[in-house]
Amino acid sequence: ITSACKMRSVRRRVDPRYNNNRRWLRVALVILVVACAGLLFLDETILLHLYVTPVALYTLGSDRGFSHDCCLTNHFLRTIGRVELGCRMAREGDFVVLPEDLDEGGAFRTHFPVFPETAVEALEIAARDRLGCRLVRRSALPRGIRWVSYDYGRKFGAHPALQEWLATSMSLPQKLLPALESCGGDGFDGSLVPTVAVHMRVEEDWYGTNYSPDKRTPYCTMKKAQNGRLFCYSPSDIFNAIYNSKDVLSDTRRFSLLFGDVASRYEVGTRGHPLEVAKSYFPGSSIFHKSVSNTCLERLRRLTYNERALVDLWIATNAADFVGTPDQSSMSDLIVRIRQYKGLDGFSYSLPEKGEFKATSLKSCATQPLECVVESANFIK
Repeated sequence: ITSACKMRSVRRRVDPRYNNNRRWLRVALVILVVACAGLLFLDETILLHLYVTPVALYTLGSDRGFSHDCCLTNHFLRTIGRVELGCRMAREGDFVVLPEDLDEGGAFRTHFPVFPETAVEALEIAARDRLGCRLVRRSALPRGIRWVSYDYGRKFGAHPALQEWLATSMSLPQKLLPALESCGGDGFDGSLVPTVAVHMRVEEDWYGTNYSPDKRTPYCTMKKAQNGRLFCYSPSDIFNAIYNSKDVLSDTRRFSLLFGDVASRYEVGTRGHPLEVAKSYFPGSSIFHKSVSNTCLERLRRLTYNERALVDLWIATNAADFVGTPDQSSMSDLIVRIRQYKGLDGFSYSLPEKGEFKATSLKSCATQPLECVVESANFIK
């Protein structure tokens, strides 16, 4: 027995076939371990082409991110962003799962009901006819289908068909009507009003330092350094541009100012508060802001942040004229898009640092909604 064991040991050391087989076995084992580890970390969509049968593309529920206290327009734009990317990735025969917020029981259907059943049906039709994909609800998916998650990167939707759907399908919850009536200015009833709605980015978060890496530089100053253009617009800058462009506005006898908690540098008494500045430029006009109406403030206190934001958005989209900053604010951007699809014009204040104040007219898209043209015009004489 001892001799046999010794002979076997010698054969292992000298037989090249034995050693080669063993070496290849190790290599195969290493490759298998690496491949299995890679599958754990790779996005499932990288392997999408390996699936022969149709799959259901969806984003993870934790990716939904809906909150009552922040970023209403971001929620809207990211929701259609999920649909857009899913449709772009879907192969022939695949399904794109309707985002949870739009499905039955979702945020946009229950406690924040801005998209009724007819709106969701319109989105399914737009996805099919304009994006070429099958957008379906979870309850309508075939039994036993494979689910594949994808990361949409929290991107805003940019496809014209989806933006048109967003602009034309949104409805105002009945709960917000009392606040809308009291906060839109005297006699506002939801119809087109001869007023200039002005979205002013003059809040404390824009001029504060909490979002800056060094905690010292105002946020809008940091954005200027990153982008090489002006981002901090004072109330005087904004109304100087509006005053120089008053000839192209339909009516400047009435203004509705839209802004939140104003930055400390522009508080009442500093002569820089938006109401004080507006009255100095247009002394004979009616200047309205929610802070001047106790009824409005009382009704707004009963609403969430996003409900208050929707009231502002509704006021701006129904005003005869709108002035904002769509290149820097998703709120202004969405307001302009909604107005364009409704056939209404809007303006953006663009203030070069050399003191040459411009007003940019956003051409109405009533006749060609998918080919919106932005025209810049200098109204300074």
